[in-house]
Amino acid sequence: MKKIITGIAVISAVFILGVLVGVSGDDNKPVSASAPDSVTTQSKTIKDTGKVEVNGNTRKTIDNGYTKVVGEVKNNSSRSALYVKVIATFYDNLGSVIGTGYSYAGDTPNTPLEVGATTPFEVKSYPDKIDASKYKLDISWE
Repeated sequence: MKKIITGIAVISAVFILGVLVGVSGDDNKPVSASAPDSVTTQSKTIKDTGKVEVNGNTRKTIDNGYTKVVGEVKNNSSRSALYVKVIATFYDNLGSVIGTGYSYAGDTPNTPLEVGATTPFEVKSYPDKIDASKYKLDISWE
């Protein structure tokens, strides 16, 4: 009787372990891009080297009551970049976020920024009329 109970306990433990392993992962999911410096093509991810970065100095001004940041981005990656989006987060003198804004760098959003090339950007706090003490810039691209 003791061997039967032990056998049932082992079979139950194996069954439960099998169910847990079966629901914990899905190997059929497609690979997705998790960072702006990777490109997903069908089922494999191609990792890029380098970044699209703010090139040199930026300048903050006030334009009709809106904080405006102008500057230039440079493609330091190993491939052309599309939809280069510059996102500004604006802060007051206490470090609290008081607004955000974004703009696409270059002539149009889908104009490629070739490897090594630079292009200007301008981001405003519109529709928030603010005079930010500080700002932070983030860049995303495809």
